[in-house]
Order: sequence, then C-alpha cells, then structure tokens
Amino acid sequence: MAIRASEPYIVHHPSGVVEYPTLLLCAMVGALSLIGTNHLTASFLAIASFSLGLYILILSNAAATTVRESAGKYFLLSAMSTGILAFGLFAFYYNSTHGALFDALQTFLTTQGLTPMVQLALVGLLVGLFFKLSAFPAHL
Repeated sequence: MAIRASEPYIVHHPSGVVEYPTLLLCAMVGALSLIGTNHLTASFLAIASFSLGLYILILSNAAATTVRESAGKYFLLSAMSTGILAFGLFAFYYNSTHGALFDALQTFLTTQGLTPMVQLALVGLLVGLFFKLSAFPAHL
C-alpha cells in the first residue's frame, strides 16, 4: 500500500529511485517485528532495523542542501537516542537476573519495586524509545 501510494514519487524522481521499495520494506519489517517482540534485545534490534531504512530514505534526494542537513541531524539524534536506549537496556540487565522477557521484567518490577537504579533504567528506556519513535516532545 505504501509503495503504491509513493509510485508518483518514484516515477518522477530525477535519479530513478530503484532501491526505494527495498528500503521501505526494511523499515516495515522492522516496525512489524517491533510489534511482535517479547524481549528487550529483540525490541532494540527491531527499532534499529526500522530506523536503518529511514536513514537512507531521507537521503534519496541528496542533491538538496536541506536534505543533507536534515539527514545529518536525524542520524545524530538517532545515535544519541540509541545510546540512551542501550544504557537503559543494560541497566535493566544489570539489575535483573531473571531475563529480559517482558513478563519476567513485570514480575521483577512487582516483586523488587522501583529502586533508584531501576528508575534510572526506566527513564533511559523510555526516553530512548520515545526519541527513536519520534514521540518525544523535544525531538526537533
């Protein structure tokens, strides 16, 4: 559906965007795998594969200066949010030895409570996730 809706863009693009459907498919597979995951590491990898296709799609018209500037800003903000998300992920791994499945994390949080380190891990996970999904208020 998304490829059919973007057909006029592909046809009228000056350089003939051949890789556009593949990159869009990579982003869609990442988004769909994010929906179906039940593990912290798998969700981290799904978010990374989702944004990988978007990095390259932004640069599809690299002749324009504004496109290169926006792609650079998006890449830097995404790299920063990946670091924050990885910090939250590893902080959870450090605190919880029960595993990284969402059910095990729920059990861990209900039995252990919110210690200061767990609160910091939650903040890191949520801020990184919201930046990656462009849902954070101060994103741009």
